[in-house]
Amino acid sequence: MRGHRYTKRLGYAMLDKLWVILLIGVSVMLLVACDANVPGPAERAGKEVDKAAASLGDKVEKAGERIKDGSGADKP
Repeated sequence: MRGHRYTKRLGYAMLDKLWVILLIGVSVMLLVACDANVPGPAERAGKEVDKAAASLGDKVEKAGERIKDGSGADKP
């Protein structure tokens, strides 16, 4: 059986170790890159949308109360 040129030089055990080290290194880099404490632009935009929706809901509720009271839009 003919092996790859690196297997002849390093041996299978050494290649297995290199794969494990490479896998651990890539995993650590991916975990470090995922900083969950800093909100991204999409999360910040979502929070702004939530605030706007809550504000709109409050204003609609107040307008509904004014209509029920019959006081109209004269009072703030």
